Amino acid sequence: MRPTETRQVFEAELTYPTTRRAAIEQVGGYELEAPTGEATLLATALRECPEREFDSATGLYAELMSFLDSAFVGRVGYDDRGGLHQNRTAVSL
Repeated sequence: MRPTETRQVFEAELTYPTTRRAAIEQVGGYELEAPTGEATLLATALRECPEREFDSATGLYAELMSFLDSAFVGRVGYDDRGGLHQNRTAVSL
């Protein structure tokens, strides 16, 4: 599954408040697929989160997204508003 789909899983399969340990036990078997095609278990990703208790699916989701491995970032430095960022020199007009 894509990382963005985890919020729906957290809402459907967990009751709140919950702990990181309970989340790992209940939904840790799901696989997350990175943009590179690489997959990792949700349990592995959740173990990287330092927070131990969550009051809502939104809080758990935010924590997960903050601590996902760099393989889930996609193209580093990419901005869909203008392509890849390049070092640019500021010019005074």
